[in-house]
Amino acid sequence: MIMKKFIAALALVCVCCLPAFSLDGAAYRRDFEKSWEEGETYAREIRPLLLAALGDPLLTSVGMAVVFPELSRYSYIQDVAETSALELFYVMYGRGNFSIGKFQMKPSFAVMIEKDADDDCRLAYPSLFEKGKNEKEDRALRIARLRSLPRQVEYFAVFLRIMSSRFPSLMEDPHRMVQIFSAAYNSGYDKSLERLEDYIDFCYFPYGYLGRKEQYAYCDIALLYYRENE
Repeated sequence: MIMKKFIAALALVCVCCLPAFSLDGAAYRRDFEKSWEEGETYAREIRPLLLAALGDPLLTSVGMAVVFPELSRYSYIQDVAETSALELFYVMYGRGNFSIGKFQMKPSFAVMIEKDADDDCRLAYPSLFEKGKNEKEDRALRIARLRSLPRQVEYFAVFLRIMSSRFPSLMEDPHRMVQIFSAAYNSGYDKSLERLEDYIDFCYFPYGYLGRKEQYAYCDIALLYYRENE
């Protein structure tokens, strides 16, 4: 009986702690107007770099929409302050997972990209696959790449190519591409199409899974940006 009361009380606490949700990308734009404008400035800087890396206008436009939510919340000062110690710990011990740079990429994401890239990508972006003398040097090189905007662009270009190769039928519907690619970028691209579809409406942005403020759907923000710029 005591256990049942405890479980009921715990469930009530969990419900009360849930953040308010909103699927509306327009609401995010309204609530984070300054951040949206800063994201657009970053996007104008990055678009030509991504186009040069891909050579594909459609994939570039989709890609810019996919990464736009991250660009809209990026703060360089906060980014450096929050990750410097984590980077050192990662290099020394290979532990920790944290977001870096304008694309807010994690070391684990870079490791997956380095592993999953095909031969064409390895030839196109050789800097991503440079190796050190040992694992510690490999991790140091990886952090240096993630700290470089051009290298982040290349990691992202490989991600887009991997996704295009996995789901070629999506190329016929750019709006659906944006949704699925955004879900993959935000939650992990190693998931099935069905699982990625489940993530489209998830409202965990911009504060993450444990955020207690109002949250928005990453994919809806990306799609709104794409529609406004297509």
